[in-house]
Amino acid sequence: MTTIHRFIAAVSIVLFFLTGCVSTQDTQLLGRISKDSPTQLISGKNKISFFSQGTRIAGHVFLPPDYCKDQKLPALIMVAPESGVKEQSPGKYALKMSQKGYLTLAFDHRSFDESGGKPRLLEDPFMKIEDIKNAVSYIRSLKMTDKDRIGLIGICAGAGYSTVAAAFDVRVKAIATASGIFDFTDFRPNVRNESADKYFSNLLQLAGEGRQTYFETGITSYTNGAFYGEEPEGKKTLNAYYKGSEAYEKYAKLFWKRASDFYHNPERGLVKTWEDRRLNPALDSRFALNASYLIHLVSPRPILFIKGSGSISGYATDIAFKKAQKPKEVLTLEGANHFDLYDNDAYLQPATEKLNTFFTKAFKH
Repeated sequence: MTTIHRFIAAVSIVLFFLTGCVSTQDTQLLGRISKDSPTQLISGKNKISFFSQGTRIAGHVFLPPDYCKDQKLPALIMVAPESGVKEQSPGKYALKMSQKGYLTLAFDHRSFDESGGKPRLLEDPFMKIEDIKNAVSYIRSLKMTDKDRIGLIGICAGAGYSTVAAAFDVRVKAIATASGIFDFTDFRPNVRNESADKYFSNLLQLAGEGRQTYFETGITSYTNGAFYGEEPEGKKTLNAYYKGSEAYEKYAKLFWKRASDFYHNPERGLVKTWEDRRLNPALDSRFALNASYLIHLVSPRPILFIKGSGSISGYATDIAFKKAQKPKEVLTLEGANHFDLYDNDAYLQPATEKLNTFFTKAFKH
């Protein structure tokens, strides 16, 4: 072998190992501890972080006001609604439950708020389920956590995500839901009302086009609107396609008004880092999840359903409750609508009291 051949062979070997090392270092398929996240936590709110499949997750851990060093606490993880961030309803529940003696965690899913991940606002239910499992890993890594007393509280779409996570993660000992959505396919417009076919077809077309554009160019496309309500071409609202059912059209308009009242109100859900838009390539993603078909797998661990008597999500909760196995409970709050269970203290007080009773009992088993 000549000198030049030896040189080429040596360079080839070096490049092979360098390429392999880079590939290994860049691929993180499970969660990991964030080394710069604080381990000494204090009463009240603490900013923390951990990694989910290689992406940094930002969160807030709340400790009870009377927390004592070396005390082992039961832990509850809040799971946000679709597009939700930790400062909204998850933060409300986390604070209130910490005041009842729990270690609580509210976090931002990947691509939302302070967490990493691109493209931004990727509403992928299966990605979010992995984030929940990695949040369980994080909370169990804390010295003050009682590792045998871990629970989830899922709100709206977070209920469906939490259900699937708990079904397969036996580290979760109990789960509760508030204004839960479980069967996302049943909430497709064309399933609920035939006159919405056009809307749903346009939605899928927009998602496909968005995926293709991002794949080829890396350019992200978004649909802006008054929270959920706009049709892809931006000229009509979703409600325009509910003409086959006058009663449902009327209720749908009221639902979106209530959504806007929460998300656009700075006294309620409007926070600086929340964005009222949807990532087009992910518009179809959440419809692939039907948590109600898996909910029986949560048993024999207990599950609690909290719903408002005047909420569209009550319909989804009723179906999920029937499919869930014992032990199971349901609490109906009279007069509450879907978004009342996000932040309305008149309903959060009885809801959190029930949550405390439920988890206290569940964690004794």
